[in-house]
Amino acid sequence: MNERLSSVYHDPMNARSNQSSCPHGRGRSPSASTRPGHRGLGRVTIALLATLAAAGPLSAQEGGLGIFTGETIFQYGTRVSISHLRESRTKLFRGDDRVANPMNQRLVEHRAILGLSHGVRNDFSVSALIPFVEKSFDSRVAGRKLRMDSFGLGDVAVLAKYRLMKQTWPRGAFTVAVIGGAELPTGRTDFRENGTRLPTSLQPGSGSVNPFASLAATYEEDLWRFDAQLFGKWNTRGARNFDDSDVYSAEIAAAYRFVHEPYPGPSHNFRLGLSYRQYTRARDDGPVLVNSGRSEWILRPALTMHPRPNIDIVIAADVPLHQHLRGTQLGLETRTFVAFGIRF
Repeated sequence: MNERLSSVYHDPMNARSNQSSCPHGRGRSPSASTRPGHRGLGRVTIALLATLAAAGPLSAQEGGLGIFTGETIFQYGTRVSISHLRESRTKLFRGDDRVANPMNQRLVEHRAILGLSHGVRNDFSVSALIPFVEKSFDSRVAGRKLRMDSFGLGDVAVLAKYRLMKQTWPRGAFTVAVIGGAELPTGRTDFRENGTRLPTSLQPGSGSVNPFASLAATYEEDLWRFDAQLFGKWNTRGARNFDDSDVYSAEIAAAYRFVHEPYPGPSHNFRLGLSYRQYTRARDDGPVLVNSGRSEWILRPALTMHPRPNIDIVIAADVPLHQHLRGTQLGLETRTFVAFGIRF
């Protein structure tokens, strides 16, 4: 399915007129409209996928455990982690305002991520994040339920982390680190529904190499910890010449250890973060997609538990405080994160 379908207004009553007015067949998929028995589905698909191309899929690096902080893993230490991310988008927005969703469109993404981190030196570590992705889109049109989904290996992220500085004092420390890496085009990009290829936003992979970089700082004092992070990801042209949105974010967070027993006793903390994200407009083989680009303010409460010094358990959620979507798109409803890690 051509990614330019996302520039068609989502109203199915306008789908036919928008198709006929698009030059060179840009507004419709020949495979969907000419396949016997699928002409109606092709028209509906055009209307439904209008809100999907810019949905801002999750990324592998979002499943990292303890990576985007100022600290580095201890020298020659290794962490293996398993995490699960779930994101749902069920509400339709135009700009700052929620609008009617007459077709009950719903987009849900699950990611199970295997994380591997190794401390090469006490100030340098390398990591790989291997995601397994499931995406599903549901809608109901004229009493008929329509479902499109895909699953499989996603784009693997590889990265390195270097600690620029570390200052310590009794019961406290301040560290700064730089992180850099890239998502590799390891995920599948050819899932089809009734013979029609799903848009790249619904594929497990992107088909592109997407570099990213981050600057992170951590300040610790007694039972308190404060983190700050700047992050950027630049998506290159991928499958079907689709350029997804670049991502820029800033985050600050504070954590308090409400349980802290002498070593090797347990240690638990509650963390509260505030994050701002900016997604640029996406492009399909050159033209900008109308229904793409957004900004978000996210509140991030999290509970981190260390029943033993080498075990990490994290439960977190993203709560949207405000989101501004350009054009008409499905906005974020919930994002949850659960992770288990062990260091040895």
